[in-house]
Parts: sequence; C-alpha cells; structure tokens
Amino acid sequence: MANQVTVTSRKSYLSRQWESFGKIFVGIIIVIATIVLLARNENRFVKQKAALQEWESVVVETVSSPINPDLEWNLVHFHWETSSPAKDLVDNTFWIKTEWLKLERKVEMYQWVEDSTTTTKDELGWAETTTTTYKYTTDWSDTPIDSSDFYEQAWHTNPSRWEYSYQEREKSPVIVWDFTLSPVFVEKLSNYRQLTIDLESITVPAKYKNLVVVDPSLLSWENNSEENLEIDKKTSMFYVFDDYIYIGSDIDQPEVWDLRISFYHVKTGVVSLIGQQVDNELTSYTTSNWRTISLLKEWKATAATMFADAHSSNRTLTRVLRLVGLVFMYIGFSMMLQFLVTLTKVVPFISKIVGFGTSLVSFALTLVFGLATIAIAWLIVRPVVGIILLVVWVGWAILLLKSKKKAKN
Repeated sequence: MANQVTVTSRKSYLSRQWESFGKIFVGIIIVIATIVLLARNENRFVKQKAALQEWESVVVETVSSPINPDLEWNLVHFHWETSSPAKDLVDNTFWIKTEWLKLERKVEMYQWVEDSTTTTKDELGWAETTTTTYKYTTDWSDTPIDSSDFYEQAWHTNPSRWEYSYQEREKSPVIVWDFTLSPVFVEKLSNYRQLTIDLESITVPAKYKNLVVVDPSLLSWENNSEENLEIDKKTSMFYVFDDYIYIGSDIDQPEVWDLRISFYHVKTGVVSLIGQQVDNELTSYTTSNWRTISLLKEWKATAATMFADAHSSNRTLTRVLRLVGLVFMYIGFSMMLQFLVTLTKVVPFISKIVGFGTSLVSFALTLVFGLATIAIAWLIVRPVVGIILLVVWVGWAILLLKSKKKAKN
C-alpha cells in the first residue's frame, strides 16, 4: 500500500491556449461575484452598525423582581444565574446523564486524509508538464472525509456511514432570573466542558458487552475471564479510558474506522443578556431597519461592554469579507489575463516579463474596481463617506493613467 503517489501529466501548447481562453470567462464570473460580495458586505456593515446604535440608545437596565410589566416590549439588560426545572439530560445510546443545561456527544473517527502538492514546468515545444504528489496520512476527525474524491482510492477508503453520530440535547425551559430564555438565547450557551464518564452509569451497547476494557494499560476487563483475554486483536473492543470511549482494536495504535467518543455539557452559571421583554420571556429584538439582534455573554458584563464587543465583531467580519473579496477579485483578473502569459510562452524570457506585468495590472484593476465598488456601496447608504471614497478612487485612477502614459513614452 503506497501512502504517496506522484502523477505527471503533459499539456500541449494548443491545449494550454484553449485552457487560458476558457479562464477568461471564469475570471469574469469571479469578478462579478466579488463585486456583489463587496457591495453586500458594506451594506451589511452599515445596517448592522445602525441597528446596534439604535439598540444601544433604547436599552434599559432591569433589576427588580418580579418582572416589571412597565418594561413590556422594551429592550432590557441584566445578569443572573441560569437554571432549569427540567429533568436530567440523557444520551439515548450510552445513557450518560448530566444535570446541567446542555449535553453534547462528540464522535471522531480515525480516517484517511489526502494532501496534494502541484508543480508545473515548461518544456521544449512550449508544452507544460504538471507533477502532482498525493500524500495519505491518518488522523482523528469529527466530520466525514469523502474518500471517493481521493486520487488513490483502492487502499485509502473511509466509511460513508458512522456507527454513532454527533448529538446535542438541551433542557427546556432554561430560566434566567424570572425570565424564560427563547431558543435564540439558549443556542448561544456554548461554554462546553468535558464530562467525566461514570463507569457505573454508562450503558455499553449489546454487541460490545463482553469486549469492554476499562484501563487499556492494565487490560483490566469488566468481565475479566480467560475467554476475554484471548480475543483476537482484530476484534473491535469497547475501551473506557480518560473520559473517552474508544471503539477499535488497539487504543495505542488506532486504525482507520476506529471511533473516539466524548461527552460535553454546559453548566449553569452567571450570564449577561440583552433582549426584548415579552411577557415572561426574553427574546430577540428587531430594529427599525429589520435587523434582528440578541446578545449573551457567559459572564458578568455591562451593557456598554456587550455593545462594544458587538461593534468590534461587526468591524472584524467586515474587514475579513472585504479582504476575501479583494483577493478573489485579484484572482479573477489574473485568470482573465492568463492568456497573454500563455501566448508568450514561445519566448520564456518575455513570458516572465508579461507574467509580472499581468500581476501588476491585476493588482491595479483590483484596487480600482474594488475601491469603486466599496465607494458606490457607501454612496447609497452614507453619501458623505461614499463621496470621499469616490474622490480617492478617482485620484487613484488618474495616477494609474499617468503612470501608463509615462511607461508608454
């Protein structure tokens, strides 16, 4: 079984030309998609910022008990400890219990992972040789890895179905102070901590009843008999060790298809909330621009801190999406100009110069079109800011045109 495969393919000069012309249309689609992404991102940022500012101006601190009816439909902020009158949460397969608010079963499988590296090289006759090396390793993953897409599938097969899967359970209702939390807030409770597995309460599936290892280092069997100790190592056994359940032949040397199962729960504790008071429920709030917002921190936090964090998250997301959009726009322009590089492959030295030139042109076009898109988007929602950005864009375009004239001279 080879865990590394190298494949070499060759493209003629004519094939490379057709491929480069095909990339023009793909590049156009990418550029159009990134223009839409950048415009929507700026629009989303402005609306979210306005919604947070509106929300911040109407939030009310509430500390009275019972619930103040005068604050009905108002946006309120408070902090208190979570609780729930519901029964203990129970995993329906292994019957592991928790008295706390949420119970999560996390399942990982030991699977094949494919990594590839590709290098290209120009040949005589202006053809191109592509060498791709596929490497196969094994690792734990909590998501299925589709091996049908692997180059080498014969010896690197992952299962399409898992014996056990991820599961999450939560109590209902969840109470904070005198309020019942709506699902939108319960979903935000995410301070998961690993649960200690109680060997006395765990239920072992019937097929593994006689194949249980409590401590793999000592081979201390739950049913310690000579028959168990002579079990074939290829048999999947049920290990319970270090707050994990392992299903496989050997805990120290896992094999593909082995499972590792762990459990996590969210405990009760102090939370800070900002939401709309509706009867005895705390729910999300819809602003005048139809943005729905709800804030929760799993510690004691002031309203000012929570809003500051929300504004920071909004700015960070905007910058990330802006950068992603500009990068993909550059890729789109580069693909559109790739045919020029391919055409000049007949003279390698000239091809390198053209390649460098198309990179500069793609970068310049990205700045021009990207900045123009952002400016126009702001012009619609914030005219003053949009005008400033348009002035910067026009200045950049004039500078670019002047530099072209100088280069031509």
